[in-house]
Amino acid sequence: MAAALLHYLGHEQTVQMLAGLYPEERSFATRVLRHALDGGLQAVLDEYLAVLDVDYPLGPEQATGSLTALEARLAQMEMALRLKPAVLRPEVLRQDEDSA
Repeated sequence: MAAALLHYLGHEQTVQMLAGLYPEERSFATRVLRHALDGGLQAVLDEYLAVLDVDYPLGPEQATGSLTALEARLAQMEMALRLKPAVLRPEVLRQDEDSA
């Protein structure tokens, strides 16, 4: 799970968002810690869990709060956090329109 969180935090969009939220902080690590303290990281993880609960409900053999349920959710969250987000770059769109 730690590796998946590092992967998420290393996304270009996340890095830019943190730089915009905390421009007074020079270090990326300090920006991440401030974001976590401000509840931003908790919000991301809560959102992932809410989506997983709707899209991939636990089976009857995985009672809520059980170790098997936790293990299943952590595996799903790890997979989701490793997904690479799509990045829309307006400058690329403009170049495509100019060449058409």
